[in-house]
Amino acid sequence: MLLPCAAFSWWLQRSRRTTNVCLQKRVALALPLPRATRAQTADVSLSAAPSAGLNPYAAGLPDSVQQALAKRYADLFGVYMKHRDAITRVTFWGVTDGDSWLNGWPVRGRTSYPLLFDRAGKPKPAFDAVIRATEKPAFVP
Repeated sequence: MLLPCAAFSWWLQRSRRTTNVCLQKRVALALPLPRATRAQTADVSLSAAPSAGLNPYAAGLPDSVQQALAKRYADLFGVYMKHRDAITRVTFWGVTDGDSWLNGWPVRGRTSYPLLFDRAGKPKPAFDAVIRATEKPAFVP
């Protein structure tokens, strides 16, 4: 059963038994996110007028942005590892940047680089950052 956040909260308070909970997280470095609807969910059916600012990496991802993406993934997986007793799985929506649903959104023709492997299927610095974050010993206060 898929429920918006408010409905899920209501259902959870009244449910007798919960076997699992799935949460979704979308992360962006600097691009605008879709506006929230009344249900506090992202409306991905919205699109924007073509603008060079919404397709800043049409010619490729600069190394500085590649490193920022790697750091973001390392930070996220550091948190996931810290709470690994409560997190059993992390799922990516695609394998390579060419597979990403973000290509062509929010403007037609937009090129996106959100995943751990480039369009040729080669690991990006973000992949190495995730591996390093998962190999670190867990922080114990």
